[in-house]
Amino acid sequence: MNNGKRAAKDVLLVASSRLASLLSGVAIGFLIPKMLSVEGYGFVRLFSLYSVYTALLHFGFVDGILLRYAGRDYASLEKRKFCTFTQFYIGFQLVIGLAMVAVSFFLPTHYSFVLRMLGIFAVATNVTTYYQFLSQAVGRFAEYSKRDYFATVLKLLLVGGLCFQYFIQRREVSYRVYLLGLNAITVLLLLWYVFSYREITFGKGDRLSALKGEITLLFRTGIVLTIAYQTAHLIYALDSQFVSVLYDTEIFARYSFTYNITGMITTIVTSISVVMFPMLKKANRESAGMYFGSILTGLSIFSGLVPAVYLPVTLVVQWFLPVYESSMGYLRIVLPSIMLQLNIAVVLFTYAKVFDEQLRFFRNSLIVLAIGFLSNLIAHLVFQTPESISYASFVTMSAWYLIEGAHIGRIAGVQIRKCFFYLMILSIAFWAITVVHMQVWIQVLIYLVFYSAITLAFFRSALAAFINRRSA
Repeated sequence: MNNGKRAAKDVLLVASSRLASLLSGVAIGFLIPKMLSVEGYGFVRLFSLYSVYTALLHFGFVDGILLRYAGRDYASLEKRKFCTFTQFYIGFQLVIGLAMVAVSFFLPTHYSFVLRMLGIFAVATNVTTYYQFLSQAVGRFAEYSKRDYFATVLKLLLVGGLCFQYFIQRREVSYRVYLLGLNAITVLLLLWYVFSYREITFGKGDRLSALKGEITLLFRTGIVLTIAYQTAHLIYALDSQFVSVLYDTEIFARYSFTYNITGMITTIVTSISVVMFPMLKKANRESAGMYFGSILTGLSIFSGLVPAVYLPVTLVVQWFLPVYESSMGYLRIVLPSIMLQLNIAVVLFTYAKVFDEQLRFFRNSLIVLAIGFLSNLIAHLVFQTPESISYASFVTMSAWYLIEGAHIGRIAGVQIRKCFFYLMILSIAFWAITVVHMQVWIQVLIYLVFYSAITLAFFRSALAAFINRRSA
């Protein structure tokens, strides 16, 4: 923590690249559903839903790299060893990707195409993630951020070309063209990483047989974190999974549109954890634990502002995407869940890695996954509406926050009840305010007034201490 200024600079650097991604995400998030048919957008969201699970296909290798080499300098890495690591891993991913493409030919037309795209995406993204995690581990955040900017610019160019086709040439836009463009961008990003790390990609490495033990150790070190992360994502997306299976493509498209919006929020906020993990990992266990309470409090206060996006999003959708106006009903229910999700993803999951509690996090996540599955199933059987599944998701997030928060809090010596009750009160208040029939801007204004009052009531001393530190 002695390098506080550098850490702050790194956070700003990564956050600024994520902000650029967020701004492009806003443009893409509203333009793509505008240009595609509802069914076509449904297949795009289906690709997005399952693309995250392709991270399971590295089987812990890249997480092992991050955990074992976090805090190291790039110059200190054994280059011959990493040449072997890189070449082995690329070959491993190519075999998996080719297998997925082969299986795709046995599926119906649309699903066959989506699986082929997922196969290509899996190889390009998993190898890119290897280089990204190495960049994070050795603290090369400028390099990491440049790639984010590069990907953002290319996505904007892709969408710009599709806009020209749709708005100027008045030609229909195919979801297939969009998915092909996304994969092309992912491959270009990979090629840039390959060039930047060419000395550990094309150089002569040690014999694979000599490093068999270390490669196995990387898999063993990272697999728990990988499965824990994917279990966590499955919990985040459990309601979407239910809707994708139980309802038709058009209902899923409208429901998933909600998560397209909330994903823009989580993209930039979770960038904090990219820098926070290696920074806290350098500190000893006690020093890292000292910051847990203040980080959780700060993020809880920030998360309380998330429901305010209900106003601008609703206005934009009513004006630009009226066909998705029914999605705002889902958004109203989901936003409080996002407040909890941010705290789980940024603070609790990061501290689980810092305290080497990945296995416990995984076990807790399995319990929460069971709770989530049962709550979603009961909601569907009783009410048989997508809205009921959204409410069930909030129950799941609340249980996860309590279970994991209590465990991490015990290790850090911090009570999480205050932050939890604060978020619960804000959630109930938001639902109560927005259920009343009035203009959206009035609803959000009332919520912000309530938010300000309840934040002062809960965290007056913490806010005063923060202001005093800033003015000192």
